[in-house]
Order: sequence, then structure tokens, then C-alpha cells
Amino acid sequence: MNRDRTALIWGAALVVLGLVLLGQSLDLIGSLAPLVWTAVFGLAGLAFVYVYLSSARARWWAIIPGLSLLGLAALMGLEAISPTLDGLLGAPIFLASIGLSFLLVYLTQRTFWWAVLPCGVMFSVAIVVLVEQLNPPFDAGAVVLLGLSATFLAVSRLATVPGQFRWPLIPAAVLGIIGLAILAESASGLGLIWPLILIAAGSYVIVRNLRLHPRE
Repeated sequence: MNRDRTALIWGAALVVLGLVLLGQSLDLIGSLAPLVWTAVFGLAGLAFVYVYLSSARARWWAIIPGLSLLGLAALMGLEAISPTLDGLLGAPIFLASIGLSFLLVYLTQRTFWWAVLPCGVMFSVAIVVLVEQLNPPFDAGAVVLLGLSATFLAVSRLATVPGQFRWPLIPAAVLGIIGLAILAESASGLGLIWPLILIAAGSYVIVRNLRLHPRE
């Protein structure tokens, strides 16, 4: 029954896509083309979301194209309604929708720890694209590095991973240090923060070492 329902969805999607392409080729939809394509991608996304919701654990993969298509529909809809708003929010919404899909994959299948990585990457890129639109007084690339650092740190702390991973701590530390360095170097008024962070980190390591290995 579920298989028949899925086949009907795919068949209907192909028919709708064919009709839209035919209407565009015959110039029947004209200026309404952006809104029509928004509706097509939105319906396609909803179809994949329906497939996911019908059996989330077995069909976890469907949420990825589902939310991605909905994000693309949102991007196209904003472009048709307000080009200015699309320039500010279009790309971040699309990228965040992909990141959200991978987050739902992990929440559905907790053993799929790998889904956290593309989730963190997409959200980090979405944030940096949005920040760049606001002309920040610092290098927005630091946001990507800090976001990736937080992502690897999150992977290392996943309770669903037996014994927890330790290797993600290495890229987390490297990306975090580089991100903070770029942020401190590019942001006006933050030049003193980086040395203070190093002093605080070094002091923490020294104090912790003395407590774990006190002199006899």
C-alpha cells in the first residue's frame, strides 16, 4: 500500500513537471513563471516530507531533498516577491534548510553521527552569507571556521557514539584557534582579546596540570 502511494506521488510529480515545462515552452504562464516554479518546488518538497513522515526511520533520506526543495521554493518565492529581501535572506534560508534536513536525519537515526557534519557546515555557511550582507566590521570567514570548530566539538560529545570520539577535538581546536585569530586580527577593538585568550588558556592548562600532578 505504501509502495503504491509512493508510486502515485512520483507519477503525479512527473505529470505536474511536464505540464509546467509545456506551459513555459508555449509561453502560457509568462510572468507567472517564477511563482509557478515556486509552487512546483514547494509541492515536490512537501511530497518528500510526506514520504519521510510516513516512515521516518526507514525513509530518513527523504527529508534531505524534501527540506532542500522547500528551501529552494522559499528562495524563488522571495525573488519573485521581493528581490531586495531575497538578496538578504534567500541564500541563507536555502542553506539553512539543507542544514536542518541533516539535523533531522541525526535526530531520527541517532547512530548517524556523520549527519552532524554537513548540518554544521550548512548552518555555518548560511550564517556567514547572512553576516556578509550586513557588512560586519570583521572578516566573516572567521564565522565559518568557528562554526566548523563547534561542529567537530559537538561530534566529539555525542552520547550516542560508543566511548565518544576523540579525533574531532583536533580539527575543532585548530579551526577554533584560526577562527579566533582571524576574528581578532580583522575586528577593530578586538586586538587585546586574542592575547588574553591565550593567557587564560595557558593559565588553565598550568593550574589543571598542578592539580592533577601535585608535588609530593
